[in-house]
Amino acid sequence: MNTPEFEAFTNHWTACKKCYPRHDIYCVEGRELWINNQAAFIADLENLSDRKYWIAQTKKISPQYVERIKVAVVEKFKARIN
Repeated sequence: MNTPEFEAFTNHWTACKKCYPRHDIYCVEGRELWINNQAAFIADLENLSDRKYWIAQTKKISPQYVERIKVAVVEKFKARIN
């Protein structure tokens, strides 16, 4: 089952004329949705080692966004607790 973040991201970039995911090119909204989708994916992983692995992979691919993704992952964990 897809997450709401994935659905929002996919629905956006398939309709957006400025977003080209295969080339890591996004409009402002598309980039925010991408960050949110990445954070949701990582936060939903079952164990810490998997989460660390995917954070490392994200850092290799998009180092300029990894800190924002880490913050979003923590926020998603906090939201689960409340």
